[in-house]
Amino acid sequence: MCRSLAPSPENLEQVITCLRELLELDQMLLETQNTFHLGFFRTVLYFTEMEESNERTTLLENGDCLTSSSTSSITEIRFKVYKRRWYVLFVFTANAYVYNMAWNTWAPIQEPTKLAFGWTDFDILLLSSWAAISLIVTSVPLTWLMDSKGLRVSVLLTAFLSVLGKVFHVIPFHDKEVRTIVINIGQFLIMAGGPVSIGGPPLVSATWFPPGERTTATAIATLAGYFGIAQSFAIGPAMVPNQFVPSNASNSSSSDCPERLTRLADYQLTKYMYFELGLCALVFFCVLLYFPARPPLPPSLTSSTSQRLSTKSSFRNLTRNRPFWLLATLTGLTFGIYFGWLSMLDVFLAKFGVDDITAGWLGCSATLAGVFSGIALARFADYIRHRTKQILAVLLILSTLSQLIFSLSCAGILPSTKPLLYSSIIFGGFVYNGTLPLYFELAMECIYPVGEGIAGGIIITTGNVVLLLFYVAFMMPQSDVRWMNWVTVSGLGVCFLGLLSYRERYSRLQLDILDNIPSQRNLSESVG
Repeated sequence: MCRSLAPSPENLEQVITCLRELLELDQMLLETQNTFHLGFFRTVLYFTEMEESNERTTLLENGDCLTSSSTSSITEIRFKVYKRRWYVLFVFTANAYVYNMAWNTWAPIQEPTKLAFGWTDFDILLLSSWAAISLIVTSVPLTWLMDSKGLRVSVLLTAFLSVLGKVFHVIPFHDKEVRTIVINIGQFLIMAGGPVSIGGPPLVSATWFPPGERTTATAIATLAGYFGIAQSFAIGPAMVPNQFVPSNASNSSSSDCPERLTRLADYQLTKYMYFELGLCALVFFCVLLYFPARPPLPPSLTSSTSQRLSTKSSFRNLTRNRPFWLLATLTGLTFGIYFGWLSMLDVFLAKFGVDDITAGWLGCSATLAGVFSGIALARFADYIRHRTKQILAVLLILSTLSQLIFSLSCAGILPSTKPLLYSSIIFGGFVYNGTLPLYFELAMECIYPVGEGIAGGIIITTGNVVLLLFYVAFMMPQSDVRWMNWVTVSGLGVCFLGLLSYRERYSRLQLDILDNIPSQRNLSESVG
């Protein structure tokens, strides 16, 4: 009779009865020390009764969350949060640190570079522009690499490119034209890793962190890398000071300056490049030593690779996702306009008698203020949940206000005093820098189950297209820097209005919350 039955819905009760009879036989055989063992039927009965219950059961075992789905085929997904996630986040942030440091290397020390290499404003702007150009060129292959091969391969490649690019920077060519070309090649190589360094934070947080820490992790990976920008603002002018350059030599060629000062500037620049090369090599060694692509077990249901679309399906899905493209456009405008303006900060302030060192410390202060405020706001967003859009809207309106005050002061409508200029710059950085990780998380919620690496790469590419347009416009002859102030104000204002039209949705977060409810219930029952 037992052989003629199958575990179908029609005869499920008969199957269970039959299996229980076999279990009794199993016990009898064990008692008589018979070597024939029927323990297999225990497993069959266990899974059959789970099908009969037709409900999802969550078990907690040694701190790991084991989840069974109530489907016809029993699948088991285990979740675990690892302490090593903080090491992974630290190394990734260090890689973003050296990337941002290299991007902002040249603008704070532009006068000594003009003296040492005979550069002009165009050369400085071109070096800054490689960040946008390189990222646009490498966005597709590196986005694919992140999604298909994971974090280790992509971050290792980015760290290697940073080391290789800095090696090009320290090669001591005596011909200034040749050295200028080689430095530009090195800058292109370093900036080629942009899709990973500044587009990868959402992938790191989704791969390693639970839902309650994702926004915080994204903010740390995004904003802590800005310490590299702050370092270049502060350490660059300190290691390559401008104090030995004559005041009337800012736009002159190096042939008009004493040979001794030219050699001194060249020596200090080379020393600074070796310092940055050492930092890049240290980060590369850390990634090479230990940087896994993903944890052995995912931290949540939506972090599981089995829940994700393929790379091809992800791109196809994104082409039809209008809310994502709205967010990508808003992020691109916010990112490209503000960082284009920030990279030219010393040019704006030079018209008010502010030297490179003071401008560097102002940029450093604005960046650091934004790092700490952005991480704190991201942690707050993790706690309250479903309010990311509202927090982002407040930051955008405050950023617009600070830029408006700065622009009115530069135009002479408000008093052009240094306290007003300085406070508007620092406050602008304080409220602006927290916008990018919040943009990231809003976008990741609306594109699930598309991979975070793909969406992050597209968003950052959009931002760098805007940044490149900013640089190209500034390269135009007789370009007046004041228009950049008003573009920044109007651009941030447009982003605020565009965000109001976005209808937020939290697909990924909602799924994780629903998945976590049975775990919390069973945990309380097991403890109580």
